[in-house]
Amino acid sequence: MQLEHSDNNGGVFKRFERMLDSNDVQYFDAGEFQQVIEHYLDHGKMLAARRALRLGLAQHPSNMDLRILKVDLLLMDNNLDEAAALSEELCKMYPTNTEIQFQRASIVGSQGNHARSVELLLELLPLTVDKSGVYNLIGLQHMMLDEYEKACGYFKKCLLLDKDDYSALDSLIYCYEYLEKPEEIIMYLNQYLDKNPYSELAWHQLGRQYVAISDYDKALAAFDFAIIADDNFLGAYMEKAKVLEGLGRYHESLDNYMITMELDDPTSFAMLRVGHCLEKLGRGDESTLWFERCVQDDPLFEEAWVALAAHFTQRGEFTLARKTIMSALDIDSENGSYWLQHAQVHKKLSRLEEAEVGYRRCMELGNSDLHIIIERSDLLELMGNYAMALDVLNQGLLYHVDASELQVRLASLSHLMGERSSAVESIKVALAQDPESAIVLQLINESAYDDLAQDGLFD
Repeated sequence: MQLEHSDNNGGVFKRFERMLDSNDVQYFDAGEFQQVIEHYLDHGKMLAARRALRLGLAQHPSNMDLRILKVDLLLMDNNLDEAAALSEELCKMYPTNTEIQFQRASIVGSQGNHARSVELLLELLPLTVDKSGVYNLIGLQHMMLDEYEKACGYFKKCLLLDKDDYSALDSLIYCYEYLEKPEEIIMYLNQYLDKNPYSELAWHQLGRQYVAISDYDKALAAFDFAIIADDNFLGAYMEKAKVLEGLGRYHESLDNYMITMELDDPTSFAMLRVGHCLEKLGRGDESTLWFERCVQDDPLFEEAWVALAAHFTQRGEFTLARKTIMSALDIDSENGSYWLQHAQVHKKLSRLEEAEVGYRRCMELGNSDLHIIIERSDLLELMGNYAMALDVLNQGLLYHVDASELQVRLASLSHLMGERSSAVESIKVALAQDPESAIVLQLINESAYDDLAQDGLFD
């Protein structure tokens, strides 16, 4: 095992390595053990850090810094009770040590006693030099108590002392979003940027907030400023690309998506959006390649399978569309919109029974849109299953009481089933809701229209 080390600490690390290799325990002072443990923690070598800590405490059982590190390791292992007990003991031994007091307050909060954590932190404030860290933790505790207004105040205090504490900035924005106060977020970010004009993260957040209120010109300007502050800021290019795509500016959107893939490995999302942009630009063959590349890169990304299915459907390649929508359903069989696409593709292929399954599953999953009810009832009528079609229409009326389209179809079906009085009743309701219903009936069932017209219903 070889440790990376600086020239200053090289002798310590070499001696520690030799000790580990030889199993010959040597003496190290507490500060040297602390250096070694922190090095292991920085490099994510938890087992080695624990071993070094055990050796350190064996030689220096009462050393405060090593015992603080032990609390940290207990917390990393999610051993809250033991960490809390040791922290309480250290607080009694070193009542003026602000690091220990801060650690104790953090542990109390982790145990779910957020109000007590706030009390401890407020007591700590006059004693510590790290007031920004204390303000940040107080804000987090208020968030856990659902006291978002109070949390905002403490995050602002933190940022006044440490403008680069982006975790506090993110938390502040989260609070404002939870409180549904986009104008206040925007006002705060503009004030923040007046003092910190090169903060690419703040510009990025400002752009996101402008998108939330549909002010796309200002959003694009904010993302541009984020890119000026850091021309390798992938997130800003991505958000800018999404806005441009939403505005129908597909060439510009495509350029920005491509930049994100130059800055980092292409994501499935970026490849999917490139495919959509190319499709909108009429470059169908290229879009197919990007959709296919997307599903090859991430076979479990069902949105890409759905996009590919829609793409094939639009091009009239229904067999390929069927194959791809089935792949999406293999990943997520509880998505009603996927079942709707399944139904429509199978209908195009004249696979009516499978299409009916798709419509039924779509409705079972909670989709009661009028057009889906109509498509399913029309399909059932086409299959000759009048009784079930009638049930679907009556079920639809529970959701769409005033839908004349449903009453017209009830009239048509009733007439097909030989129930003329029911047909008359339904068409009367339809005409009261929409005088144009007679035209709709004539289009879908001319025989029923001609028969009912004899009663002067359409005069």
